[in-house]
Amino acid sequence: MGDWFVSTAVGAKPLGPFPEEQVVEMIRGGMKIAAVCRRGEAEWMGPSAYAPFATAAVPVASEAIQVTPSSSKPPQVGIGTALAVVSVRHAA
Repeated sequence: MGDWFVSTAVGAKPLGPFPEEQVVEMIRGGMKIAAVCRRGEAEWMGPSAYAPFATAAVPVASEAIQVTPSSSKPPQVGIGTALAVVSVRHAA
């Protein structure tokens, strides 16, 4: 727990301090945070170095899904091919 400063880019002006819960919500909301520093400390670290921030960035799957190709043949890649089509089937 505690208050944290955040930086959105290397060399950017730090923002904060914010409570830990607010930083977690910022990450879950999609804010790109390059580094964090706990109030009173001098060392900056990547947000993934602190477990609550690292897990906030990982989406939680409510159920397992299985992705299978729509055909047994591999897709043909050529000029103008943008993407391969796949079908998604939820595992039972």
